[in-house]
Amino acid sequence: MRRAAPDPGVVERGTVPGLDHAVDYIDATAANDPESLVRVLGDRPGPACFVFHHRADRPFRLQQFAQSPPWRSPGDTVVVTGDRPDWMTWRRVRASAPSARPAYCPPDALPGVLRRVVARPGGPLPLVFCGNTKGFERRRTLAQLAGA
Repeated sequence: MRRAAPDPGVVERGTVPGLDHAVDYIDATAANDPESLVRVLGDRPGPACFVFHHRADRPFRLQQFAQSPPWRSPGDTVVVTGDRPDWMTWRRVRASAPSARPAYCPPDALPGVLRRVVARPGGPLPLVFCGNTKGFERRRTLAQLAGA
């Protein structure tokens, strides 16, 4: 049992080393709906950067998150990566963000964008990875973010 690979649906928390400030993250990409993600996050002490991994074959998931967004707190940031959303879905996502306009970022550019997003005045934003597990390379993204 100890040598078995962890379930891909397990929520994982950690800290990104190597930046000017430590950045906490939670990988909740297996939380398939906004209500589940809100339960996983519990009471958040402040704003966060939500990184939603979008898949073109799962457009309804991003629409669900836009209709009942977990990014409701002032100061929350939304970055959509993976496949580019269709125009109607993107309009819903933009309307659902409370403060900053959501950004679309191709996966290869994600570490650079996150480096700028988390390095904000007042301390770094924690990262919340959500959306879809399959096709998302969290470990590689975090290693690149840390400068490894």
